Amino acid sequence: MSQLIHLAQRIKAVTTIKKITSAMRLISRSFHTRMHKEAKFVNDYTHALHKTVDELYAHLPEKSALQTPVSIHGKKLIILIGSQKGLCGSYNTTIIHWIHTHLRKLQSEDMHLIVLGKKIDDYLKNLHIHHQRLLPELKLSNISSVTQKLLDEINGYTDVKAVSNWPKTFLSHEYRETQLIPFNYTHKKSSSECGDYAWSHSPEIILETIMKTELHVNLYSLLFFSLSGEQSARFIAMDNATRNANKFLDSMKLQFNKMRQAKITKELSELAGAFETQSSI
Repeated sequence: MSQLIHLAQRIKAVTTIKKITSAMRLISRSFHTRMHKEAKFVNDYTHALHKTVDELYAHLPEKSALQTPVSIHGKKLIILIGSQKGLCGSYNTTIIHWIHTHLRKLQSEDMHLIVLGKKIDDYLKNLHIHHQRLLPELKLSNISSVTQKLLDEINGYTDVKAVSNWPKTFLSHEYRETQLIPFNYTHKKSSSECGDYAWSHSPEIILETIMKTELHVNLYSLLFFSLSGEQSARFIAMDNATRNANKFLDSMKLQFNKMRQAKITKELSELAGAFETQSSI
């Protein structure tokens, strides 16, 4: 009897967990579907901005503040973007693998780390790697404050890179290194006839505005696709958990029914034996 009670409790617990994983699966799928619809606009805006910046850069004076050479001996900054929450399978594995591959470089004095996302922050704390976490919670609505804080932090850095997850497909993703500072311009004029520009402000002010806009858009794009990949990874993890829970429940219910049937058969046999004993007397 105790085995049946214990098995019934396990079935109830797994059923509750299945409801949670199924709900999280639906929520992740809903978030990813909404972000997937917005992805085209993010890509189009980013490409249009890059094209415009290239055209503007071609008409600016040759000597500009954005042509900062990458110094071997200068300070370097790396921005690691991971997941904000757990239950997303192996989503952070690619970033963790990159950390271990470049562990010696990350521990050098001229390398500074900024982390966006709680899980990578916790992992670096366990490795005792000095880093800075900008925000307690990572949201697209906070990207403006992130950009401003980064603009305050990048003074003195000659090289700024971002390492984040980039979704290849819905089922797979890979880490991507993105050069943020210095900006990667093509230095080529557009084939279209854009004409001469009339500059109402000094090149320094224009370059500063371009830098802020470019950095903001690049960070927004990286964070957007990182969060989109996190939702797809969480959907896959929760879908696998729900499927495994269904298989586990089927197995336990079959075992429960067999044990209950065996107990009923045993009780019937004992009752039949007792009845025959009384009849013989």
